[in-house]
Amino acid sequence: MTTQFLDIGLTALPASPECGEPLDLMFTATNATYDLIEVTEFTFVLQKGGLPIDLADGYTNVEFIVPKGWLPHQSGGTFTVTPAPGNNGQVGPKGLEFQVLNIIVNDKTGLTKVTMQNTVRPATGPTKTRTQYQKLNKIEPPLSLTDVYADPFPVDYDDTTKIYWHGSSGAVISLDVTGTLINHVRNDPSTPLPSVGSYTLDPLPEQPIVTV
Repeated sequence: MTTQFLDIGLTALPASPECGEPLDLMFTATNATYDLIEVTEFTFVLQKGGLPIDLADGYTNVEFIVPKGWLPHQSGGTFTVTPAPGNNGQVGPKGLEFQVLNIIVNDKTGLTKVTMQNTVRPATGPTKTRTQYQKLNKIEPPLSLTDVYADPFPVDYDDTTKIYWHGSSGAVISLDVTGTLINHVRNDPSTPLPSVGSYTLDPLPEQPIVTV
């Protein structure tokens, strides 16, 4: 008799993970048979590190949600689910859903592989495991610029003020101060302005016009 397994699907929100941004993963285990399938363990493996093939630098602050009657276990990027005491692990046609929320994607674009396994107990013989894979394509987030302001503002003549900004990861920032372009940190032409940062304007002889 053929061993019956569950089919595991993966939904990523967003579908293409954005570098440096949060990501939610939902795993759906579906029983496509007319029988109950006795599962002893689910395992989901997310690659950990700072390389393009990895999904995240770490998973210390994620939320792992499992259905009632099941127990979550986590070790690094390996997420395991087992039946709780009193649960025989039998899965019917309604299937099961698991979630790993608030993953912070690393800053390297590229393809990463997610491993999904379900281990079942056949009617006879030892337990058996089915392994499935799905790839996720990590991309750069859309460029955005928010929270641009000066402090103090308005600024008096012959006084100083500091310009603050918050851009998305990878954004190239330039300040246009009354026709003068500033694109590097003060006193260091080799270091560009960061995507999130500030810049102090020198005492100004006239009211400045600043664009970012």
